[in-house]
Amino acid sequence: MRVVTYQLLALLLQVQRSYEGSTTCGQRFLIQIPTVRVPSKDLYNPRVTFLMVTDSFAAEVSLLYHRTEQERDPDRFILKHLVLQSTAPLPAELLPREFLERSWTFEFVSNKTDFCLCVHIEIAPKSSLRWMVLPVAGWGLKYYVVTFHYAPSITIIAAESSTVYITLKYSISVTATAAKSVNNSYLTVPLERKQAMHIAICENIGTALGSFIGTYVLSIKPIGVVHGTCYQYYSNVKDCRSPKKDQLAIGRQEMVSDMAPPVESYGREFITLPKSISRLARYMALASEANTTVDVSSTTTTTLLENAGDFNYIVVSFMPTKISSSNAILLVLVASSSCHKVYLSDVSPALVYIVPVNLYYFDYILCIHPSDQLQHKVIFITPRLGKQFILLDNENITNATWARVKGKSSWFFTSIPLDATPTCRQAVMTVNSRFGCYMYGFNISDRHTGFLLPVGYISSPINTPCQVSIPMIGDLEDNDCDMSIDEEWMDGKDNDNDRRTDEDVGVHHGFWGEWTSWICSKNCSDANLYRACDNPALSIRGRDCTGMTSETRPELCHQSRSCPGVTSTTAIDKTKLVSTGKRTPTITTYAKTLNTTTSYEGESFFFLELMSKV
Repeated sequence: MRVVTYQLLALLLQVQRSYEGSTTCGQRFLIQIPTVRVPSKDLYNPRVTFLMVTDSFAAEVSLLYHRTEQERDPDRFILKHLVLQSTAPLPAELLPREFLERSWTFEFVSNKTDFCLCVHIEIAPKSSLRWMVLPVAGWGLKYYVVTFHYAPSITIIAAESSTVYITLKYSISVTATAAKSVNNSYLTVPLERKQAMHIAICENIGTALGSFIGTYVLSIKPIGVVHGTCYQYYSNVKDCRSPKKDQLAIGRQEMVSDMAPPVESYGREFITLPKSISRLARYMALASEANTTVDVSSTTTTTLLENAGDFNYIVVSFMPTKISSSNAILLVLVASSSCHKVYLSDVSPALVYIVPVNLYYFDYILCIHPSDQLQHKVIFITPRLGKQFILLDNENITNATWARVKGKSSWFFTSIPLDATPTCRQAVMTVNSRFGCYMYGFNISDRHTGFLLPVGYISSPINTPCQVSIPMIGDLEDNDCDMSIDEEWMDGKDNDNDRRTDEDVGVHHGFWGEWTSWICSKNCSDANLYRACDNPALSIRGRDCTGMTSETRPELCHQSRSCPGVTSTTAIDKTKLVSTGKRTPTITTYAKTLNTTTSYEGESFFFLELMSKV
């Protein structure tokens, strides 16, 4: 490197800070829109709005404009439960337009209530680009960039003052037979707090060919990265039915971007999407480590990526397919637009993050924008046993036709149409399991227009050196270092004290369920009877429920049965039990060894003593 030696880079990697887990919903977002170039021949000004929604009863959200030429007061929004709300279009003067330009971010913060944020960009009257914004809590330190082969664009966003080291990989490849040249440049970019940096080639369409694929971004503090292409009027390719291997053609008046996941969240197992969404789409696999093999389970195809940052296009079947790799990779769907000779065959250009199965979540909000004149569908991907436990708006899915994912896989998928009425719907899993969720929209008469995105996912550092940690309820961390956000250790025990040996998410939704039977304590000095509220039934988010978590009543338990002798009693630190009520239970655990003369012969056990805490 010109400025930073590789020895120093290695040191930076050793001292990098880990970050806590997050989903695509959070309480603080920083975002800046990628470079937007509007050719003079086009009179349409791009409209950039933000869509917000919460599944809590209410959330107060503020939109802050930082360092604008004219002081702007924050915009205030009151979000209601599952009601989509949109900002006004951003002023055109706040949108970046230049190469190597710094700008200040837009910041969304809430009153300690989670909400989801989506960018909606109308670059032309019929375009509909959108992508989920990743909250600051889900950012990382390392990124690889994916762009198209023309008008590449990168936006780097800093929440805190940081120094960013960029290995900019610029490659030119116009046709499948043309020689490819790759030039590496090394940039050191200091960023102030809440500042963004834009790197793009958007100024001249004649020089816009080329890509930044494989560019490596390293920061000393967590950052956010948006990658894709600038707006372009590009119509050199008239027929996209057979796109060139090294050139993905873009239709006129389009822009492509997405928020990149950090390398720390790369995975090893993925499920692709139905090819009917975009027949011209291909999957790009990018390696985070050298000598990475990528396997497609439905075929015998194995791809070797020799170096970190290397990429290749993966051929998959028409149906969803399982893809696995020896090391963590980034997998994205790259869709070129349908040109005028292809009808009803494709959606708009897209750069879509394919979520690793280990980062699937169990709660999704599906919203239809009021301005959409599109047909909408949702795709669910779940293990076989999870099919019957997915609810859409608290009702079982009855119109779903499930099909097995191709290859050696226990995963199933379905595609369900959504009502066109602008609204928000909620899809949840009622058991302790997770599922993938994607949403797409298209114009029935003109499928040039549309969008495709993952509705949500977990962003947690599953691809980092891991240290075993104590599971806490809903911490979204890989506690047992199995590269899965499951809230458990793989030891067959209930480590997170949710009264389940579940190896997965220990957070519940819903009203309280039925009371358990009254039971005596196994502590023979305790004469009381106890019962607990078990397994909250799905309806609304459990944390908003009210009621007692346990009840106690006097009884002569110690006189009504023969009690074993207690040889040792060890109190363990108190911890919180899963609670979907406002009262938090206290849990005390005792380890006991029983006499062999009792009916409990030779048994050691743990007893959970539940007491209400006001």
